[in-house]
Amino acid sequence: MAKTNANISLGSYLTTLDDNSSWGSPSSDFAFGFRPIGAIVFLLAIWLDKIPEKTIIWSANGNSLVQRGSKVELTSYNRWPASSLRTNMQQVWANNVTASGV
Repeated sequence: MAKTNANISLGSYLTTLDDNSSWGSPSSDFAFGFRPIGAIVFLLAIWLDKIPEKTIIWSANGNSLVQRGSKVELTSYNRWPASSLRTNMQQVWANNVTASGV
């Protein structure tokens, strides 16, 4: 199971190099982080964490898996929390934080 967090601070990150590469929801029903797909590639995803199958319900950039060493980080962008996924120091995904109500 993922490590359950009530609040994730700006600057927090997950990496594929860490065995605990996910954040759990306060209810422990969901987790967000890296899921291994094969031996050396990963998918950034949200999954159902309380069931053995760990069913993925959302993924970022699903057509381009990332390599070991990739990192997702919570940053500040124009006052809104933002996330981005980097691999080999190149951004491969970022959330859209320009909309109101994010």
